[in-house]
Parts: sequence; C-alpha cells; structure tokens
Amino acid sequence: MGLLDDLAKALKSPTSRQNAPKADIGELVESIPSGSCIRISTGIQEDHTGLEICKLPKRGELNLKDYYVLDVETTGLDRQEDRIIEIAWLKVQDGTVVDSFTTLVNPECRIPPSASRINGICDKDVTKSPKYKDIRERVKSELVGATVVGHNVTFDLDFVKCLLNEAEGQITYADTLTLARRAFPGLSSYKLENLCKSLNLSQQSSHRALQDVASTKELMEVCVAELKRKDAAEKAKKKAEKETAQKERQRRFGKSPLFDVSFVFTGEFGMDRVAMEELARSVGALTKSAVTSKTDYLVVGKIANLPEWARERKLGKADELIAKGCKVKKISKVQYLDMIAQAERALRM
Repeated sequence: MGLLDDLAKALKSPTSRQNAPKADIGELVESIPSGSCIRISTGIQEDHTGLEICKLPKRGELNLKDYYVLDVETTGLDRQEDRIIEIAWLKVQDGTVVDSFTTLVNPECRIPPSASRINGICDKDVTKSPKYKDIRERVKSELVGATVVGHNVTFDLDFVKCLLNEAEGQITYADTLTLARRAFPGLSSYKLENLCKSLNLSQQSSHRALQDVASTKELMEVCVAELKRKDAAEKAKKKAEKETAQKERQRRFGKSPLFDVSFVFTGEFGMDRVAMEELARSVGALTKSAVTSKTDYLVVGKIANLPEWARERKLGKADELIAKGCKVKKISKVQYLDMIAQAERALRM
C-alpha cells in the first residue's frame, strides 16, 4: 500500500498540488499497478463509500472502443479548495465520436488571476454559467460506470469526484500521459501541449477543455497506433528468431528419428532427472513438464513413492488422453534409453 499512500498524500496536500505542475502528480499515478483501484474522498477523514477510480488493466487501452475523453479547467490545483470552471468530454463508441459536452461552470468563488492567465477564463465569463448542482446529474449519468481517457486524468477525476458529492460507483481510466511515455520514450516533455507539437498532431492544446479533449483523443489514437506497431514488430522479430532457431535445429537434428518428439517424465529413474531430459534434447527431442494432447511419450519410472496427486497429474492425465484416442504413449526407462541410442546412431550416420 506504500505507493497508494504516497499518491493519496500527494493528492491531499495543498502545498504539493499548488507548487507542482499537473503532470508531476502523474509520475505517481503512472506507477500504480494496472487494474488497481484508488478511492478518492473529498474530506480529510477517509470514508468507506464513494467513487472508485480504477486503472484500466495493462494493455487494455489497445482494444478500447467505447470511452469518454475528459478534461477540466479549474481555479487551481488543490481539490479541497479549488473548483471546476470548465468541463468537457467527447463520447466515443466503437472508435467514433457520437456525442460531446462542454460548459463553463460557476465555481461560486473568485477565479485567481494565476488560473485566468493559463486558461483565459475570468469571473465575468462564468457569472451566468451553471453551478455544480446544475450539472451534477448529467456528469454522473455519463461518467460513472464508464471508461474515461484523459491526460494525467486522475487530476480531472479528482475534481469530478468533488463535483459528484460522494456518488457511489466506479470509473475506469486510461491515461494518455502513461501511454505517451510507453509509445514515445525519450521525449523532452510529456505535457499535452508539447506532445501535440512534437508529434505533429492536427489538434493543438489550448488549455480550454473542449479543445484539449480533441487533442487528447488524437494523442490517444496516435499512441495506440504506435504501441500496436511496436507489438507487431516485436511479434515479427520473435517469429523470425523462432524460425531461424528451428532451421538450425533441423540442420543439427534432422536425421534423428526423435526430432521434435515430445517427452514428459514422471517417477524415479535411479539417475538425475535433468540428465534424463538432457539425453532427449541431445538428439533433437523436446522435454515438457506437463502431459498434454501434444505429448508423444510419458516416460514412467518407479512411482511407489509418488503421492496420489502427483500420479494423477501426469499418469492420470496420460490415461485420460489415451482413452480419448490421443497419440501419447507410456514407456519405461529402458525403452526410453533404447530410443535415445537409436537416435544417436542415426545422427552419426
């Protein structure tokens, strides 16, 4: 729980939130294990109800089709003191934007000049805008129970939690900050506006919510495409390596009658089990730890001292497969050593 405790302290601390840029909190968020949940509470005392914020399982972003892209602008970085002054999202279904929402929000407090300098939103802009109570149900009905994508999105969800006023439920999230670091390691900056420039995105960040969700959606798509490309390249590399290794095995052991024949061992043999297995590999055979439908031979030694569960795990499985007509055969140590000797003679010819 140490990592989550550190994150909770960072989220609660007015000093850390005021002095650190939005992306810095993301350093902690990125380290949360995939599938983990954190519970965000609006008060200093922890409650046992509320909204769970859960990280999407690892690599789940690569197949994500239905989600919301979210961004909020706020009066500051302290969730206990600051408020949302603009919120926007895009609703994506099967990869296509089907709906959008944006509104300025009256925070019912003054907007500091420091915030206005960043997003350009002033007190006069939000005087007639809806308040928290006016948009609460819309936000709840759309986002609770959904997957939300955003750049350092736990910051945005932190404020959404306060807006929802202890609503029950769960929001799963995917963070484009984390995705960008995985897809494009080594960049000098991972701030949204800098990523838009360095990756030549058509949408640029403006520190206004609707524009930033458009930028984030494009960033999400670019990151996913790059990660899929890397996956495909890695699979192709492994396939090529496997094919090269198989060709080398074919060159060395192609004459062996046991080439690529699969052996599994059970029981005691009066010699080291590793040495028994190495004999098979030395003539091009394969050794496995479990009996499956692809097993050719189960080599059976003395089984008197094996517990019942150990007998069932291999012998029982072999009997079951044999009854179904599978190719697996049970042989003794003597039969096995004779097969090895024949293979060795074939390789010397």
